[in-house]
This record gives sequence, structure tokens and C-alpha cells, in this order.
Amino acid sequence: MKTVLSLCLLVFFNACWGQKNVPMEFEKFDVETYKKNENKGLGLYSFTLPDGTEVVQSESELHFSHTETPPDPEMFEIYKEFYKNTFIQKKGKFFKKGNWEKGVWYYFDREGNLIEKKDHDKPFKNFPWEKVTTFMVTNGIPMEQIWGIERQADEKGAFWYISWIKDTKTKMGEIITIDANTGKVIKKQEQSFAREI
Repeated sequence: MKTVLSLCLLVFFNACWGQKNVPMEFEKFDVETYKKNENKGLGLYSFTLPDGTEVVQSESELHFSHTETPPDPEMFEIYKEFYKNTFIQKKGKFFKKGNWEKGVWYYFDREGNLIEKKDHDKPFKNFPWEKVTTFMVTNGIPMEQIWGIERQADEKGAFWYISWIKDTKTKMGEIITIDANTGKVIKKQEQSFAREI
């Protein structure tokens, strides 16, 4: 019964955690709508889509930005950056509880031409995000107790770092390091998250 439940959870989580795709097509920032609705004090425009996705738009000296943060259980937000001429500059997905790019990101020049497609998942192909979620479910790590998930790839290799709170009362938890090439846990470190909350 436990095995069947775990399989059902895996199907559900992998279907939800990353289901929104980022289109490759060229697009422009709607400056007129932004200026009309901008909160001058905060320097941004925020609104909610019918599906509950929170959208935040802002302007800096160099560009306009557009972030779509969907409700749980979706774990990835869409980020788009535009040149000041309103043409798309780059777009892709970020993990909500970390600071890493997911999947393919698209980069454009000032004339709106696609100049680069970069697959940020490539260094983690042996142990991708879907296997991380499988690891979490099979090891009893609930997403609501995740403090953060990071990943890193350099000359030393590719690694996943799962920080989670094991005891919600004491805020004690651990940081699990997984070798993304072998899929093996190479380190477990106890960590208190009490001061960080």
C-alpha cells in the first residue's frame, strides 16, 4: 500500500512541479499597461491571473522585468526581462525555493532575434529534477518542510543540495548533498534553521 501511495505521489508531483512551459517566441513588454497601473511608490505593477498566478512587473534603468509565480504545488516561476525598447531580452524558469535556472532559457538581441538557447539542466542530466522529487518522496521529505533546494555545477562536478526542516518545533533539519552524476548521497549535515526564519 505504501509503495502504491508513493507511486501516486510521484506521478502527481512530477506532473505539477514544473508543468508550465516558456514559449520561445519573440514578445514585447506592454509599457502602456504597465505605466497605467504602476504603483509609483513601489515602482512596480502586480496583479493576479485567474489561475492564481501572481504577476509582478517592474522597471529599472536598464530593463523591464516580468515575473509569474504560480500557486503551489507548482514549484517554478517564469521570469522575463525586456530591453528598454520593450523587446524581449531573456526568459526562462526559476525554482521558487532556490536560486537556479530550470530547463532551457532563451536569449535575444535588441532587434528581437533569438541569439542563444541555453539548457541549464544539461549538467544534471544523470540526476535531473524529476529524480530529486523521487528521492524526496521515497525518503519522506515533504515539500512544505523544504527550506531550500540548490544545485551547482563546476569543474568539481554537479551537485544537488536539499535543505529541509526535520523537526518543525525546534527548526532542526539537515542539508543533504547529492552527486548529480552518480545519484548518490555524499553528505548529510545537521543544520538549525531557527535563526534563519
